[in-house]
Amino acid sequence: MKRLIILLICVLTITAFISCSGDDNTTTEDEGVEGITVSDLSDYDIIRPSGTTGKISSFGDELKAVLNEKYGIKLNHRSDIIRENIEAYQVKELEILVGETNRVETWEFLSGLRYEDYGYGVVNKKIVIAGHTEENTVKAMEKFMAEVVNKQGSSQVFLENKIEVVRGEYELDDLRIGGLSAKNMAIVYPTNGSRDEELYAEELSKLLSEKSGYAVKSYEEFRYKHKEGTVVILIGNTQNTYGIIMPDDLKVNEIYIQKGENAIAINAGGLYSLDQAVERVMGMIVNAEGDTVTDPSIRRLLSTETMSTMSFNILGWERTEERNQRVLTMINTYMPDTIGVQEDLPVWIELFEKELPFYSYVGIPADGTGGESCAIFYITEKFDLLDYGTRWLSDTPGEISKHPESSANKIVTYATFRCKDTGKIFTQLNTHLEYSNDTAREFQADKIVGIAEEFEGTVILTGDYNADSNSKTYGIIADTGYLNSSEAAKESHKGGTFHLYSGDDGPCVDYIFVNDNVNVLYYKVCNEKINGEYASDHHPVYAEYKIK
Repeated sequence: MKRLIILLICVLTITAFISCSGDDNTTTEDEGVEGITVSDLSDYDIIRPSGTTGKISSFGDELKAVLNEKYGIKLNHRSDIIRENIEAYQVKELEILVGETNRVETWEFLSGLRYEDYGYGVVNKKIVIAGHTEENTVKAMEKFMAEVVNKQGSSQVFLENKIEVVRGEYELDDLRIGGLSAKNMAIVYPTNGSRDEELYAEELSKLLSEKSGYAVKSYEEFRYKHKEGTVVILIGNTQNTYGIIMPDDLKVNEIYIQKGENAIAINAGGLYSLDQAVERVMGMIVNAEGDTVTDPSIRRLLSTETMSTMSFNILGWERTEERNQRVLTMINTYMPDTIGVQEDLPVWIELFEKELPFYSYVGIPADGTGGESCAIFYITEKFDLLDYGTRWLSDTPGEISKHPESSANKIVTYATFRCKDTGKIFTQLNTHLEYSNDTAREFQADKIVGIAEEFEGTVILTGDYNADSNSKTYGIIADTGYLNSSEAAKESHKGGTFHLYSGDDGPCVDYIFVNDNVNVLYYKVCNEKINGEYASDHHPVYAEYKIK
């Protein structure tokens, strides 16, 4: 999925239950009661959310140590787990709640705060220190230590019965999706979902929170407790549909988005189509004018009338975790329907299978064991795979072999697809030609042209040809009638592709060739940096096209 990142600079605002006093960024509520005394503290426990690590977890130990040093008080510090019949794990009347615990008082405190607000205060005799995010909870802890713990003098009052919240100004007072307010909104995804529903829920939660200024939380369905007046966004096949009638006949490439009275359902028939349904809603939120998002309701099949492909030499032998992520980000950014990959060693194939769940692939190693495959990846839910195979670019194409002057075995992988919604058929061939010997490379190019002639109709050739447009190798392809997408496209962003991480425009050696059954709409050399570096020593090339 083309992930959507929103950079909204939000500062903090006070909520309805807090009166407006104090300085420009802090508000105070005082209920007129003296508050919690130092002597009261000995009866308190310090409570953190279960599973919490890092600063929030260590803060409890820090606070415990400081209070012991200053007052000789030894407090218990534990998680918010509740266990029946075990006294140490019961909810106590007096607690210091740090972060988003499961206590009612934490919920009451946070329900009055917008997304970036943070602070501390007394709620039902309990001390609450929290913000909606981990970052803001840490700020609340620092504020509490500075203003309460470290400022204690001779007074017997440890904390006055008040609430202190850091606040600011928000761009929007509200955000409405089809008239439904984000002020009281939750996102629910199915328990044991198998289509990345949790990931989508988290991304949508973050986007809505940053855009609206209200904390829109995501919940696994069995953990969600519905509150009256809450608008629920459902992702996937949840058991409770909150009054929305969910169709049971969705096709694998069909999306379904429906707004109800107090709910919005986002669903689809397949993995890729669910990604596209969520992206549609997120795109509407990002592009909304002011505080209004139009009704997103729709039911339709995803069209493959316009399709896309990419050729990408991923540099098989130099792998780091950072570069793995850059390669994956490049593919996820463009999400082409098909990808011809070069230098795809088994470790890359394994990575793609794990991290690119929308795609299936065809291809086998050129050496028959663990070398480069020249695989073709394709979005599973868009196409029926009709035929596929691998040929060696030698005098014996049906067996593992090579040209005598080639430095290694060279292959071409082919796959024939049928578009599920249009019925149109095309064949893609993907290759990586010899780099050091002209004779071998020209022989291999001629072999590919001969193999391509076996397929009727639409043919697309992707690959690293290790040859520029002035070479005889290029001419063998072009003289057969194949068009270079960079020249045939209605809109073309040309450039060199082989750059060795230099950033300079090297020669263009990676191509997407098409026959005359293809109308190329758009072409681009994808030469952008990702996290400050290029994804590979080759820039991938990308094209969008229609079959005539």
